[in-house]
Amino acid sequence: WAAPRTREKRPPTVRWPSGAIVSAVRTAFLAVVVGTVSWGWFAFSHIVLCSDDGKHCVRLEGAMRLTTFTRWCWMLQGVYYALAVVSAVWPGLSRTCAVLHEVSLTTALLVTGVAYGLLVPCALLLEQPAHRRGSIQLLLTPQGHIMHSANTLFMLVDTKLTGPAGRVWLSDARYGIAFGVTYSVFEWWFHHVTGLWHYPFMDYNQPFAELAYLAPFAVLLLCWMLAAAFTGEKNGCGPNFFKKNA
Repeated sequence: WAAPRTREKRPPTVRWPSGAIVSAVRTAFLAVVVGTVSWGWFAFSHIVLCSDDGKHCVRLEGAMRLTTFTRWCWMLQGVYYALAVVSAVWPGLSRTCAVLHEVSLTTALLVTGVAYGLLVPCALLLEQPAHRRGSIQLLLTPQGHIMHSANTLFMLVDTKLTGPAGRVWLSDARYGIAFGVTYSVFEWWFHHVTGLWHYPFMDYNQPFAELAYLAPFAVLLLCWMLAAAFTGEKNGCGPNFFKKNA
């Protein structure tokens, strides 16, 4: 009989990998994040978002420009890059950087997959009602494409530069779930204030709302498992991905 498999545990993170080249790349990534967020702050004032039935509309201005899940994930990456650069002189941030790296990589896979596997094709191929024009414009802006594609590219490059320390652990999936729950609560507050839902499936008054909420979390866990398999030392592409860094 084969010996039972023991669940691997994350080893203590002594120091988050850094160096001149790694810090320079992360600084460049941070500049892109800050640049696109700043660009969107001034470029989106003409966009109007409407409720799913088109009866209630609000102009996208002020802090409302930062309220979509894509922008939350994009800004979280910015926080990660900033702290990862600082960790070169402040090793006490290593564990925080490790968790932020895991959540950022996983949510990047989620955002890119949903955007280009579902949202963008539907926006381009299906006829949309007039009141959805603002949401479509927001999705297809240059800033939107950068946030929906560069997010995964940046995190894959960062993971490569980080080496084996950039492994995603299944035992840390709770942090990704906590991030998703936090955004869900925020979306409830956003709806209370504006009367709008960024994502209609989050309307808890609709039939089968429970299933509608479970589905995104299931996809998030699937992305976490994919990232864990990809970066794992004994699974998926892990050995090849980190070959030059080991």
